[in-house]
Amino acid sequence: MMKGFKGCAFLVMLGSGTVFGADDLGAVIDDSKLSVLLRNAVFDRDFKHGVQDRREWGQAAIAKFTSGYTPGLIGVSADVFGMYAVRLDGGGGRTGSSSIDMFKQDSSGNPADDLARGGAAINVKVSKTVIKYGDQMPDYPVLSYSNTRLLPETYTGVSLNSKDIAGFDLNAAHFTSEIRKGAEGHDSAGLNQIDLLGGTYSFSNNLQATAYRSWDKDFFEKTYGALFYTQPLSKISSLTLDLRGYHTALDNEFAARLGRGDENNIWSLAATYKLGGHSLILAHQRSSGSAGYPYGGYQSLGRPGDGGSTFLLANSFFSDFNAEDEVSWQIGYGYDFAAMGVPGLSYRFAYLKGENIYTPQGDGDERELFNQIKYVVQDGGLKDLSFKVRSSIVRVSRNAAAYNVSANEVRVYVEYPINIF
Repeated sequence: MMKGFKGCAFLVMLGSGTVFGADDLGAVIDDSKLSVLLRNAVFDRDFKHGVQDRREWGQAAIAKFTSGYTPGLIGVSADVFGMYAVRLDGGGGRTGSSSIDMFKQDSSGNPADDLARGGAAINVKVSKTVIKYGDQMPDYPVLSYSNTRLLPETYTGVSLNSKDIAGFDLNAAHFTSEIRKGAEGHDSAGLNQIDLLGGTYSFSNNLQATAYRSWDKDFFEKTYGALFYTQPLSKISSLTLDLRGYHTALDNEFAARLGRGDENNIWSLAATYKLGGHSLILAHQRSSGSAGYPYGGYQSLGRPGDGGSTFLLANSFFSDFNAEDEVSWQIGYGYDFAAMGVPGLSYRFAYLKGENIYTPQGDGDERELFNQIKYVVQDGGLKDLSFKVRSSIVRVSRNAAAYNVSANEVRVYVEYPINIF
């Protein structure tokens, strides 16, 4: 039965017009992988100042199949995925948040009871370069799919990844449609076109540099840069410095529709000191320009459309501390209980304060208290089953309500990855 299922890759690749022999099919089958992720997720947001509370709860199954490559100078493989999610929460008027987006509402305001969708892609490999065409989950600093809800976003297009140059990881991509997290349909997010180019170069095991550029047609152009440096201090301690930043230039017509400025610069610098199981984090983040950072969202809702998780700076939790002219600080702490003989258990805490938020009424401010605890089963029949609970308490000054809103949030995830073969 397993080999019969693996043979689906052979059928998919036949559709590409490629001809295979028996040895080729054997390589495709032997290196194939099938996994299923079972995910149960709850988002509960208790908003303040009269804003409607939001709560969504669902169960999902995400299956991914990857075939092996055919042998030879040019290898061909296939990726196939299928997703299904069912809504467990009754709603009660609390669903429909575009920022949670587990189950999209219809024109009458009713959330979907369930969702089902799938996709496939063909990979062509030459040496250490892979070209992928079809449905994908891109994960770049300038276009990152959101996988922090129930179902992930997916994009359709072509991408290239090359590791042929030692130490250099090169990426390029062109996408023309997007499926939003909580919906079905080919282009439910209304993406027009987005292109990107960039990569990471490792100067050594301790020093890496990253640079990317993206072009989001009729919306904006974005540049990202980062430097990462780790200095071991002893066998059980180290210091890591992490500098990252974005420059975004919005299309003039798009900026005018939003009624905002057309440029943003934002950067963060984080220092992490590790000693045994302990981690201490200090971070500073600063936004400037004529507008705040144009964060994600869907083009069908009038947003930029570069992915729900495309913000890789230090002070990103419930709030991203990325308003116009905002300056923020973070002090964080983490502990890995493996140091106490409890592997799989971890805890993280952070306190963040943002100020100097530009508003017509004067400078605004915000603050957030974040806690997270996670446990991953290490062995036995439920190996890799994980439980994660995170909470945020966010308070925003009244004059900055157009940027963010005060809320108490709790997220609960139960995930069980199953490797079938």
